[in-house]
Amino acid sequence: MRIVTNAALGLALMALLGCERDPRVAVCPELAPGDLIITELRGDQSGSDDEIGEWIELYNASSLTIDLTGVAVVVTRLDGGSDARLVFRREVRVDSGDYVVLGRFFDLPELRPDYVNYGYSEDFDSSLYDTGAIEIFACGTMTDQLVYRNLPSTGTFAFDGAIDPDATDNDDANNWCIDELTGDPDATGTPGERNPVCSE
Repeated sequence: MRIVTNAALGLALMALLGCERDPRVAVCPELAPGDLIITELRGDQSGSDDEIGEWIELYNASSLTIDLTGVAVVVTRLDGGSDARLVFRREVRVDSGDYVVLGRFFDLPELRPDYVNYGYSEDFDSSLYDTGAIEIFACGTMTDQLVYRNLPSTGTFAFDGAIDPDATDNDDANNWCIDELTGDPDATGTPGERNPVCSE
């Protein structure tokens, strides 16, 4: 005598009805390598009562406006000691040829300065690593990677403002420099704007 369990009946019924799930909607933009690139970093500023904060600036090198919801910024120590994944959890739009700034602030309008478009403290509330790598991912596609050593503790690490930002030129270490502006330890850099020209 064959005994059919409720579980077996359920599986058979699902097979007959062709049980299907709705396709998962990807919550991230479909970007190609080079569409969104890193152009400036501001790390922990030593020897000052810094109120400007740390941030990462990105540039939209694509021809379209991008909604950054779901884009991940992965920050990794070069020694492999630790990493952090910062994710845009709300709509942040950046037009073609424009910049967007992620800052070490909580993502509330009253807690973010005007020059920061998105606060990442919920994901990563530690200083940017002195020596590290930053990778940008959208739906599993890496759009850019920057490896840096000795992040300056005065001013910012900036892509040369003499060059239109693109993924090829931003891979060349010779196109990056320390932007200290006037040498002020609280130098803001140029968040959300084209960087100054790197001097010879």
